[in-house]
Amino acid sequence: MNCTRNWRDTEVSGPMEKLAPGGYVCAITGVRDIPDKYYLEVAFDVVDGPARGFYSDMRRRVEWKVGYFIASYKDSAAGIFKHFLSRIEASNPGFKADEFNNDERALQGKYIGLVLFEEEYQGSDGTVKTRITRMPDYASVEDIRAGVFKLPPLKKLKGKWGYDAGPAPSPAGAADFEEIAGDDDLPF
Repeated sequence: MNCTRNWRDTEVSGPMEKLAPGGYVCAITGVRDIPDKYYLEVAFDVVDGPARGFYSDMRRRVEWKVGYFIASYKDSAAGIFKHFLSRIEASNPGFKADEFNNDERALQGKYIGLVLFEEEYQGSDGTVKTRITRMPDYASVEDIRAGVFKLPPLKKLKGKWGYDAGPAPSPAGAADFEEIAGDDDLPF
């Protein structure tokens, strides 16, 4: 580690603020095409209500890449990408998805409704934690304001074998064994 900071003069900060799961009226603040991976990296911020400016404020404070999601345009995700564009179209009078014309700059400054929900992830310390997912559900601004959206349940962390992560199961038959206090009666 190459850090020459004077830690005595550094202010202690508490845990990071988290945006609550829910529906938010947002603006697209930046778009970057990642052509070799077939997706757009879409930066956004909340523009209505008490959480207005949440991600802009956090970016200034912590200088991290926060408030973005991935919108894949792979053939296998074409329907989801069309849904993304249709929700932008529904939220921005005069914008037509047909005019998008594969120019990501056309999305800059557009409004969209985002349904942000939580997912589990494994922290660097090995514990299971939660965060707002990087794959939101899309809605129109009108639907968010009217409360016409469904908040998905917590997305559980998948274990190595595809099941929800959690405590390891006991080995089969483990309850059939009893602990032996000493080794005096062992046949070996």
